[in-house]
Amino acid sequence: MSEFVSLATAGMNADGLQLKKLNGRSYLAGSVIMAKETVMNGILYPKDELKRGVPGWNGRPVTVGHPKKNGKFTSANSPEVLEQCQIGFIFDTSAEGTDTKLKAQVWLDVNKLDQFPEVRDAITSGKMLEVSTGLFLDKVEEKGVFGNKEYEGKAVNHLPDHLALLPGDIGACSIKDGAGFPRVNVMFGTNDVSIYERNRLLRNALEAKLGEGQYFGLVDVFDANVVVGYQSKLLAYDYTFNKETGALTIGEGVEVFQKVEYPPVSTLGANTMTDAEKKAAEDKIAEEAANKAAEEKKAADAKAAEEAANKAKEEKEAAEAAANKAKAVETVPVVNAELEEAKTLLANMKKELIDGITANKECAFTAEELNAMPFGQLKKIAALAKPTHAKVDRSGMGGPGGINASGSVSEETPYIGV
Repeated sequence: MSEFVSLATAGMNADGLQLKKLNGRSYLAGSVIMAKETVMNGILYPKDELKRGVPGWNGRPVTVGHPKKNGKFTSANSPEVLEQCQIGFIFDTSAEGTDTKLKAQVWLDVNKLDQFPEVRDAITSGKMLEVSTGLFLDKVEEKGVFGNKEYEGKAVNHLPDHLALLPGDIGACSIKDGAGFPRVNVMFGTNDVSIYERNRLLRNALEAKLGEGQYFGLVDVFDANVVVGYQSKLLAYDYTFNKETGALTIGEGVEVFQKVEYPPVSTLGANTMTDAEKKAAEDKIAEEAANKAAEEKKAADAKAAEEAANKAKEEKEAAEAAANKAKAVETVPVVNAELEEAKTLLANMKKELIDGITANKECAFTAEELNAMPFGQLKKIAALAKPTHAKVDRSGMGGPGGINASGSVSEETPYIGV
């Protein structure tokens, strides 16, 4: 059995509304994010179910508040309810993004705005409106956690019914949470564009023509012309505005000078200005251009100086880091096992030579003096310091069994090494 519930939208994605036509009626169209995979009122709305329900949202009515009958929520799709609370339709629904946002276009009937003054006044005054969706669904009993929110059931088999605007009310996902409906700067009933909206459209068109990042200022705005200060010059542009589509088209600029009007510079010699007036006008333009150029140069110099200082700081920090790294590398001793072993062997050999030299009673060197000498020199001194023994002459003694001093024969016992 299906249960009727209300699902607040999860956010907005619009910076204004556009005037559109449908069956001869005027509508204000703007985009909205109706829902996303999240937990609402303890129920999880899975992304797969949101995607499956996309086609069912197109053509659904937009109402002011959720319709009720006998104090209970009811479907908006009956003649009585539509007559009482419908204000528009939903079109162009899609589900996309990593968090599966359910997006749509909301079309508000301009002729019905007076029927709902709270909606009309909120939009014309630039206030945001809370929004919420109504749909039928099947609730599957299931407990879990999604996005740090606990849920007791899962919403499946979505059957879209309507989208509700909630003036003076707060949805489950409030404006503070990212939901809401956008403002529009249009005078309803006349299609007249406010000064703010016209200037915003003009700035966008001029930025597209002059290039992103170019500095310019709106000096004066007329119904079909705009005067712009740009690169120390005054430029006048013609423009047209389509009230039905909200599209603004701007022409090519022509340089002007400031007087009561803004005539093209090319007509300067054909007007009735006196030479003194012309010179005064030219001097004023030159002075303003010079002042603006000086300000721009000052700002550019300051910016360049700041960038240079930042670059120098970065280079200094990089150099210090490199020096510290090199110093750290230098302080790390390089250990060569074979070299250390050779040094130890040489020291032992030197000690052995020194001990042999100092053992000679005729040695006049101290151990410290000998240790300071090269190994080759020590080796030569050690050879000289070895004790010498006189060669014994045994030629008169005879061999074994010979005659000893007493004249008797003695038998010698040979040395047997054991």
